[in-house]
Amino acid sequence: MFLAYGVIVASQSERFAAELTATFSFGALSPWSLLLLIGMFTLLTAIHEFGHAFACKHFGGEVHEMGCMLLFFMPAFYANVNDAWSFPERNARLWVTAAGAWIELFVTAVLAVVWITVAPDSVIGQVAIAAMLVGGIANILTNLNPLLPLDGYFALGDWLEMSNLRQRARAHAAFWARRQLFREDLPMPILQPQEHRILLAYGIGAFAYATGF
Repeated sequence: MFLAYGVIVASQSERFAAELTATFSFGALSPWSLLLLIGMFTLLTAIHEFGHAFACKHFGGEVHEMGCMLLFFMPAFYANVNDAWSFPERNARLWVTAAGAWIELFVTAVLAVVWITVAPDSVIGQVAIAAMLVGGIANILTNLNPLLPLDGYFALGDWLEMSNLRQRARAHAAFWARRQLFREDLPMPILQPQEHRILLAYGIGAFAYATGF
């Protein structure tokens, strides 16, 4: 399904861009398109959090709390899957972290197949294109981006088996800059060569991304 989604977007890029522009560009926003975006965001966020919750329970954990809150005046669901931190197997922790984005992207891929089978500008087509925007493009650029403190970041930390990766990387990059660029006489922290490379690369990458954004 993920491959089908990629093929659909690539092969129908002109139609995809035209329908996005016609409905969801800043100049074309209307009460209907805003309602559609908020509704699709709410639905896919709920599905996303159920993905985390079901994956946690699948691997033997418990989900003690699920709910909804307002985040920047937008409804945002959440699931407490802290039990996953106690899983001894790294693959289980990774699946719990990745399950939200995985199921969200799967639902988006299904709706992409629906999108190419319906008439352009139909209500179903607009619902599908909204899903492809929220659950596809936005999901990949934000939620799966390891340089942001979202699912992609936590999955990377689990995969590398390094806790507090973001904080440690920022501190290490700042230390490296003071030592190498400003020639301060600072003692080198005790790290394995691989740890040094990972922390330095992530710290510089996160700084460059935030600055560029």
